[in-house]
Amino acid sequence: MTFDVVVVGAGLAGGFIAHELAREGRSVALVEREEFARQRPYGWLPVYVANALADAGLAEVMNARYLASTALRVLCARTGRSRVFAYDERTEALRPASALHVARADFDLVLARAAREHGATVYTATRAEDPEPRGDRYALALRGADGKQYQIETRFVIDASGEARWMSARASTPSEREGLDGTVMETHVAYAQPSAGAPSGAADLVSFAHGALWLLPMRGGVHALGAAVSGAWAAQRKAAEGPEEFFDRTVRDATILRGALTRSQRLHAVHTRVPVATKVERRAGERWIAVGAAGGTVDPVLGMDAALAMLSVRQGLAVVRAALDDGDAAEFDARARFEQAMDDAEFNCERVARSVYRGALADALLSADLSRAERAAIRAVIRCELEGEPAELAASFVSDRLASAFG
Repeated sequence: MTFDVVVVGAGLAGGFIAHELAREGRSVALVEREEFARQRPYGWLPVYVANALADAGLAEVMNARYLASTALRVLCARTGRSRVFAYDERTEALRPASALHVARADFDLVLARAAREHGATVYTATRAEDPEPRGDRYALALRGADGKQYQIETRFVIDASGEARWMSARASTPSEREGLDGTVMETHVAYAQPSAGAPSGAADLVSFAHGALWLLPMRGGVHALGAAVSGAWAAQRKAAEGPEEFFDRTVRDATILRGALTRSQRLHAVHTRVPVATKVERRAGERWIAVGAAGGTVDPVLGMDAALAMLSVRQGLAVVRAALDDGDAAEFDARARFEQAMDDAEFNCERVARSVYRGALADALLSADLSRAERAAIRAVIRCELEGEPAELAASFVSDRLASAFG
C-alpha cells in the first residue's frame, strides 16, 4: 500500500496530526507500537491545546469525556501564600478559555478513532521498521504483535514516537537540557480533598523546596498527583527506597498538601520519567519531521510539553503540505521555519521551567504589585500561548522580573 503520510506514534502529537491530515483528504497511516489499553499518566492540556482541539471539530467529544478547568491555583509551601488565576482573566476580548484534564490512555484512543473516521488507516500493536529511501518515497516494514509483516510506501514520514524517537534519534543523539536534569513522578489518587478557596475543577500548582507538585481534578472524583523535582532532590532517594516510597516522601515534604491528601489512596504504581527535559539537534530532514516529544521535551509543569507538542504539529503541517503539494524548494523553506519556530518556543519555555524548579515563579506569581504588562505575561505563562506577542511577554516577565528579584 502507498500513503501520502505515515505517522509513527499515536499520542497527542501523532494522533492530532493524523486527524488533521486525514481531514484534509490525505491518505494517512497512523502506527502505534502498543495497544491503546495501556497505563499512561494524566494529561493537563492547557488552553492553547484545548483551543486547537476545538478548532479541529473535537470540542464536543472532549467536553463530554473530560473535565474542563477554568483556573489554576498557585500555592507556595514555603510561605503558605496562594492565589487563583482564571485562564480567561484578561484586559482584552478573547475567546472563552479553559484547559482540559484528560485520561491519556483514553484520550489517545479518542484521537485515533477520530482520525480513522476521516479515512486514516490505524495500526495498533505494530512496530515500524527502519525507513528505506526510494526516490521521492520511503519504504517501510510494519511488524504486528503476531509477527506478521506489512510492506508499505509513503511520500512523507512523521516521527511522533515520543521518547522512543524512532527517526529523529537516527539524525541526532538526544541530550539532556542543561539545568533541567530533574525527575517527574505521577500517579492517580482517590479521596483527595483540596482545601477551599479555588473554583471547582481548578488545578493546584504547588511550589516547594525541591520543585513543583500538582493536584489535578479528573472526572469521577479522581485526582492526578504529580511532582517534578530537581536532580539534587532525586539524588536524595535512599538506597532501600522504592519509587512509591520516594514519591510519598516527596509529597509529604510539601506540607501545604498534607490536608488534601490525608485520606487519599493511590490507585496504581507511580510512573517515573527521567530525564525531565531533552533536546535533539535535528527535528526535520528530507521528507520527514519529528513532532511532539520525539523532537525534544522541556517540562510538564503548566502543561508546557503538551503545548509544545501541539505547536510542533501546527508548524509541522506547513512542512507536510509543502512536501506533498509544492515540491522540494518549498519543503526546505518550510522545514527551516519549522525548526526555528520550535527552537524559539522551547527557549522561552526553558526559562519558565527553570524558574519553577528554583521556586522563583511561584514567588513572582504571588507578588501583590503586578503591573498590567506583567499580568498579561502571567496569562501567557499559565495558558502556554507560544506564538507572537504573548510568548515575548512571557519571556520578558521570566527573564527581567525574576532575574532582578532572585538572581
